[in-house]
Amino acid sequence: MNMKHLKAKIRNFNNTKTITMEMKDLIPASFYKEIPDHEKLKQVIGTGELEYPLLVYQATQDYYTKNHLLLYKSNHPQLPDKAPEIEVEIFNKGVYSKHNRVHIVWSGRQRWQVAKELGYTHVDVIVEPNFDKMVPMAKQFADITEKAKGFKKKKK
Repeated sequence: MNMKHLKAKIRNFNNTKTITMEMKDLIPASFYKEIPDHEKLKQVIGTGELEYPLLVYQATQDYYTKNHLLLYKSNHPQLPDKAPEIEVEIFNKGVYSKHNRVHIVWSGRQRWQVAKELGYTHVDVIVEPNFDKMVPMAKQFADITEKAKGFKKKKK
């Protein structure tokens, strides 16, 4: 299978480096039944470039099944009961160790859905394992996205 990579123009956001991940290793926090500006997003994403990377929360399967699904599964039944996991190296107390982690698309879910629809296999992301850092970063991303020229403000 050929790699179809959706690249971000911004490679560094708030001193956080962008990495490339496989689409199959990501799960959206929730799904959109109808994506605002779907056709416009298809055009933009069809170029192979994003302005900003997706923001991804790196979590444990335990968090996903016991917290995330409790909040989102009823309104988003297409969320799987178990999220895809990949092995990652985590630095803790001066030592690297390998752990399985889930990667939840927190900011950029619409872009993720359209990229999947267009057959992308890889996408540029920022991975944040600290929920308390990720939430304000997601707010910054939302503010930037909503100010993007020609896109509708998301319904609250």
